[in-house]
This record gives sequence, C-alpha cells and structure tokens, in this order.
Amino acid sequence: MYGHLFSPDTLDDLDLGDVTEKDLRIPRESAALAALNRVEMSEKISDIGPAWFFPTTARVVFDLDADDAERIDALYRGGFFNEYRRLTTVKAHAALGGRFVHGCQSSPNMSGGAVVPYGVDLTRFRTDLGAFKRDWIDRILALTGPVPAACPCPPADRPETVPRLTGRSRPARCGEPLGETLMDALSPLLADLAELAHLGSPVARVHVRAWALSGVERVRFAGDREMIFKWAREPFTAEADVLRHVRGQGVPVPVVFASVVRGGRLGVLMEDLGDADREATMADAATAAVTVHEAKPADALPVLDRVALTALPGQAIAGLEELRAAGRWTESTDLDEPLARLADHADRLADGVELAPFGLCHSEFHPTSLHVRDDGWHLLDWARSFIGPGLLDLASWQGTQQPADSASLRRLIWAYIRAGGAAEASRSRAGLPAERWALGWHRLWIIAWYLEQATTWMPSFDQDTFTATVIRRHLHEAGTFLWTPS
Repeated sequence: MYGHLFSPDTLDDLDLGDVTEKDLRIPRESAALAALNRVEMSEKISDIGPAWFFPTTARVVFDLDADDAERIDALYRGGFFNEYRRLTTVKAHAALGGRFVHGCQSSPNMSGGAVVPYGVDLTRFRTDLGAFKRDWIDRILALTGPVPAACPCPPADRPETVPRLTGRSRPARCGEPLGETLMDALSPLLADLAELAHLGSPVARVHVRAWALSGVERVRFAGDREMIFKWAREPFTAEADVLRHVRGQGVPVPVVFASVVRGGRLGVLMEDLGDADREATMADAATAAVTVHEAKPADALPVLDRVALTALPGQAIAGLEELRAAGRWTESTDLDEPLARLADHADRLADGVELAPFGLCHSEFHPTSLHVRDDGWHLLDWARSFIGPGLLDLASWQGTQQPADSASLRRLIWAYIRAGGAAEASRSRAGLPAERWALGWHRLWIIAWYLEQATTWMPSFDQDTFTATVIRRHLHEAGTFLWTPS
C-alpha cells in the first residue's frame, strides 16, 4: 500500500517539484515499518516496531540532519497529501477493508504513528507511550552520538515547505506540525472568528506552521476567499491589538478581519498576502525599520528601558535558580560566573539605551517576517513587540542560527541612517561601537526569553539540553561583545 502511495511516479506532479525519489523512499519504508506498531481495542500497546518515532528513526537510519528530518516529516504528514493524493490514501485504506488506521498519536511533536483499530480511545495509549517516549528517542539518537532536539521557539531562518490550498508551495519557518486533535480543538475558535467576520464555515484548512505557543493555518471560505488563521497562547494574546494599532500608524501589516480570545487562546483572521515575490534585502530591512521606529507605540506595550535592560542578567540568574530548585539544569553551573560578571557591570553597559532610535520595536525583525512583493512590503509577527532601543531590531535581522556578525550589523545601521533613520543609531554606547553594544544586549535579551520559556511558558524538561546549549552560545557572544573584565 505504501509503495503505491509514495510511488516515484507521483514526482511527475507539478506541486512536487522539490521532492526527490529518495525523499519518497524514506516515508515509504518508514511507514511500512511503523505499521508494526500495534494498539489493541483495549488501548494497550501490544507491539513496538523498529520505527515508532518518525522522524527520529528516519534521521538515524537514512543519515539525515535535523532540518532534512523535519522536511521529510512535513512531507509525510501533510505536504505530500494534496486533495487528490489524500483521496488515494482513503481508497488504499478502504481496499484493506477499513480494518485499521495508520496515524499519529493525535498530538504534535513529530513523534510517529501506530496501527490503531477504529474507535479506540487513545487516553491509555498516550499514557503508555509517554512512559517510554523520551527514553526511546534518546536511545535512537544516541546511535549517532548526541544530537540536539528541535528548537522550542520559532527559528527565523530554517526553511520548510508548506502547502498552499492551490497545491503550490512556498518557503516558511519550521515548527511543530499541527496534530489532528489540535486542529479539531481550534475549530470552535475558528468558527467564532468566521461568525464575527460574516464568512460562514471554512471549506478547507491547511497547516502552515506551529510551535508550542502559536500556529498558523491557511483557510478557504466560500467563494474561494482565502485568509490566514493564527492562534496563540500567553504571552502572545495581544498581537491582534498591536496589528490594528500599528496599521493605524501607517505601518504596512496584514489587515485583521476578526479576533477573539477564548480560554486563554487568541484567534485572529487576517489578510492572506500570498507568496512573496522575492526575499527581503538589507535595503528592505532598513526601510521597514525606519517606518516601524517612526510609528507611535501603544501605551500598553512592555518597556525595555535602562532599568529593564540592566535587570536582564539578574533575571537570567533567577531563572536558573528556579530551574535548579525544580531539579532541572543541574549541570549548568558554568553559566553562573559569566552571568554574574554581566550583572555586576550591567548598569554601566546600559549607558546609551535611550539614544535614538528608542520607541516602538518589532522584536522578531528577520527576513522571514518581512513579506516583500513587487507592489510593496508588509511586516508580520508582532506578538513580542515592545518599547525600547531600536538597535535591538536591527541586531535581530541576521537571526541567531549563525555566529553574530558585527560587520554586517554595522552595514545595516548605516543603511538605516541612509533610509532616513536616526543618525544617533551609529553613536557608541557604554564606550562600545553601536553594533557591538546592540549584539551583546540582544543576546542577553534572547537568553532571558529562553529562560522565561523554560520556567513559565513551556516548563518541560524535554528541551532543557538543547536550550542550555543555545544559551551557552549566546552568553559567550554577549560576553564577547559586552566585554567585561574577568
């Protein structure tokens, strides 16, 4: 059956232009092995095959890196199955008498699938699975040496192919795929939004991206009207208000048609901008940043002034103490000394924080947030906007996946000034060149955010090892750029 579904003959389809024969071989063989994972009507796991956790197993067996494993997982879970191939899947299962379904555990995190009889309540299944899942994944990954888990926050510059309702694809940020249960759970929220916007019931929904705290779908309503449905948990439930405010200030952002908060979850229906015509350039970044920083911020936004900036190292230390008190991060004591040094010098290093540009900041200012078409640009993803030093926006542009590049930021600062930004952007701060000051504080700001996620918004040990690794890298860069004596 899987040989039929993932046949190389499907590569003739135009919407699979970026998919290779090897790409199809992986889900074809992995799915067949995953069919050995069985669950009984009693909900008991009765057989654990060699390919339970996909893409973890595929990553090891087929020697994939993390990005390729996620790309294949996205293909396996949804990118491959347009409407026509989805019908083929239903027919293939029906040909087997409808005796079983091969599906995921009705929860996100790219964990894998099992053969489950129709009608089984998955509560006990999930409990049994949770008892061995983490250890099993670690043991699989250990076959190739230590490999960090997927990033718990939405990366700025890792590609993923996601489907449009037209069958075409476009690049987008990666994240955890939406499980069917989550999509079902979001249906009442989407229905409320559709009613507010007088749109009727949606006729099609396609997952675009998701992570632990937010997600995006492309939704089609009657009359082939497509919109973006975005949901978010705390602390991101004010984004719709921010979008309306900055649009009123003349900043090009998607139109918000309806928004509502239900049960601590924000839902937004907004304009679908379609595919970007090209990637954003440094010149685009400079123009957009000037527009943002000239806009008046909403009064309710958090403020990152001198007091708040100075407090960042201490907040990070407090976060580590809280994690260790809970029995987590016990092997992170190497972070203490550099954070303590930065805390000791934080007040001095904050000099210049309120030099222009100081005001509205986007905070997730990367190329993937700047949507550029031939007729103009729009800035997306305003969930973490704040009032503070605009240099942090400019420092965000290069992302955090690669080592910080002060020369590149210096070029962006000058491009920003040439585009009409404040000339003070190039002035030194705390005796440091503007670009070094900005990168150093940006890294400390990121560290505080990662630790806030670990203690408050996503208090799970699953990502601790990866997060600690990322924080070590950012802390080294913060200490390098904000040089403090040993």
